[in-house]
Amino acid sequence: MALKVLDTEVYRRYCLIGFIDPATGKIVSIEAVDKPFSLDDREWLRKYMRRHSTVGFNSAPFDLPIIYAAIAGKTPKQIKEIADAIIIDGLRPWEIEDEYKIKIPRNLDHVDLIEVAPGKASLKIYNGRMHGKRMQDLPIDPDADLTDEEIEIVYDYWKNDLAATIGLHDGLKTQLDLRREMTKEYGIDLRSKSDAQIAEAVIKTGIKRLSGRDPKRPELKGGQRYRYRIPKFIKFNDDGLLDLLDDIEDIWFKLSPSGKVLMPKALSDRKIKIGKGVYRMGIGGLHSSEENASHVADDEYMLVDRDVASYYPRIIINLGLFPPHLGKAFLKIYKGIVDRRLKAKAEAGRLGDEIKDLEKYDDDDDDRGSRRSSSRKSRDDDDDDDRGSRGRSRGRGKDDDEDDDRGSRRRSRDDDEDDDRSSRRRSRDDDEDEDKGSRRSSRRSRDDDEDEDRGSRRRSRDDDEDEDRGSRRRGRDRDEDDDKDERRSSRRSRDDDEDEDRGSRRRSRRDDDDEDDKPRSRRSRDDDDEDDKPRSRRSRDDDDEDDKPRSRRSRDDDEDEDRGSRRRGRREDLS
Repeated sequence: MALKVLDTEVYRRYCLIGFIDPATGKIVSIEAVDKPFSLDDREWLRKYMRRHSTVGFNSAPFDLPIIYAAIAGKTPKQIKEIADAIIIDGLRPWEIEDEYKIKIPRNLDHVDLIEVAPGKASLKIYNGRMHGKRMQDLPIDPDADLTDEEIEIVYDYWKNDLAATIGLHDGLKTQLDLRREMTKEYGIDLRSKSDAQIAEAVIKTGIKRLSGRDPKRPELKGGQRYRYRIPKFIKFNDDGLLDLLDDIEDIWFKLSPSGKVLMPKALSDRKIKIGKGVYRMGIGGLHSSEENASHVADDEYMLVDRDVASYYPRIIINLGLFPPHLGKAFLKIYKGIVDRRLKAKAEAGRLGDEIKDLEKYDDDDDDRGSRRSSSRKSRDDDDDDDRGSRGRSRGRGKDDDEDDDRGSRRRSRDDDEDDDRSSRRRSRDDDEDEDKGSRRSSRRSRDDDEDEDRGSRRRSRDDDEDEDRGSRRRGRDRDEDDDKDERRSSRRSRDDDEDEDRGSRRRSRRDDDDEDDKPRSRRSRDDDDEDDKPRSRRSRDDDDEDDKPRSRRSRDDDEDEDRGSRRRGRREDLS
């Protein structure tokens, strides 16, 4: 689905809801003054939200309830009450649904950037950090009853917020790509979650996959006590630090009723001297105590900034620490999250370096182009000055009069145009027909979007059919290849059987030759032994031979005769 950035503005008399396409810059919006949105606008808004992938800032708890309150037919005054309940009273979306009888779909394709962005700041702050072209706070008091002129000012401010949201979305590309990848892997929507929320969701899902059970939050009671187990690799040479380590090992750490680890007073008041600095201890580690400091590099000293990638996560992994209620499976899942995050950061850094290199080349090209342009401009200016000087010397008086006259006419024309624009603006704002025309324009824009959406679906369907035909064609080709392979295999098997049969007949012929080459005396002895058999046995053998089926006996006689014929032929060849 096409990506759209959304934002809303709400006042007692006025409500604005709209979207911008980041790829084209096209804006579509609907507005309501004093009355609810029209039925056509509400139906269009409902379909638009369902058909597009949308992005906003702080949009899940604020903009989505506003949008679906408008779809439910609320007036701007009622929508302003909902906005105040969210901002002032802190109501959550599900509470808004219960209180004001609206329904927000759970299957929307929507991303809220506020949790993805690092730190906690307003959209204006993020826009400044990204060097946005324009920083502007809300120009009209949120409780004001807007005039028609003030509505125009709020509309212009709203467009700037859309541009700031696009900039933030582009700046968070690496984080959003990682969240989309993990969403596909784990089957849960992680696109709007912070790093901590992702870790919690992924760990819960991973534990369930590995152990087959849903992890439950442990019940911790206030006042429970714990002791710190010192890792073996922590060692000091300073006597003061060794004493501190012994004290930490002996102290009990208690939990607050909410489950937070409390800082023992014996440690919170302690001053720890390391080198020339004095530090204080917190639950998370040491904190410097000076109000400010200055460090200067010189011939004897240099400044070094050391950073450990994923410092605290690596401590957890290296020490094998895990919550008892989750078990050791936690470490496997947690390490996967940390490794994936470091890989994404490294990839982002590599791309950043490439972009800087490209920008450097662009700056060099711009500098060379600027010098050439400056040189040409200087020559052109000199020529113009020379021509102008000659022209002024010929008729300065007449030119000055003409310039004054042109300036006067220009100022008069500009004043008339400004008055005319102001008059048209007031007339447009007061005229109801203009409002109807605006709605028709909005509907035309909506129709264009629907046509574009239908065309996109049609192209997507054609692509799917082409892909399906290609898949079937590839399947037939594979079947034919398999059939050919099977026939080749059968042919090889048949050839092997024939070779084996020929080898068997060849070995049989060699055995017959050996039999013919026996000494005569032995063959004679064999014949004598046959004659010496008791008559009764020979008679039985003859009777058995007579009892053979005729076909088999005939076949055996033929084979004997054939072998004898071949044997005689070979003896003749030998002689």
